[in-house]
Amino acid sequence: MWLENLKKMKENSGKSTAEISAATGIPKSTLDKTFTGIIKEPPMSTMFTLVHYFGYTVDDLTGDKEMLSGEEKRLLEIYRKLDTSGKEFITGVIEHEYTRSTSQNSNIVPISIASRSFNDKYKPEISEDNINDYINAPENDMDM
Repeated sequence: MWLENLKKMKENSGKSTAEISAATGIPKSTLDKTFTGIIKEPPMSTMFTLVHYFGYTVDDLTGDKEMLSGEEKRLLEIYRKLDTSGKEFITGVIEHEYTRSTSQNSNIVPISIASRSFNDKYKPEISEDNINDYINAPENDMDM
């Protein structure tokens, strides 16, 4: 379990073993043996250094939860700071994009346009039949 989590932390970091070695002071050969599982029980000092370098905790290393990348953590922190309206909007966008990316419907134009009016609801489905309505719509209520 810990080895898979450690590999995921390394992958999420985007760093090479040489970069990790240079930043942590842990010899590259030791890191190679640790990441491949040759060292079955690495010293705790090595593990503390690595998980903290990657931005995680020892609980993350031994836990059974999914590892988040740095970008995923950043986006989660931003999302948590949004008010209810912002969270509802972002959830709608994510659900729309998930549906779009997993849909086999070829009539959907691969473009996303948010509502042009503050008072309109977000209209995520833009088809070939209604794309001109969105393109030609007034940019705001004052243009109506």
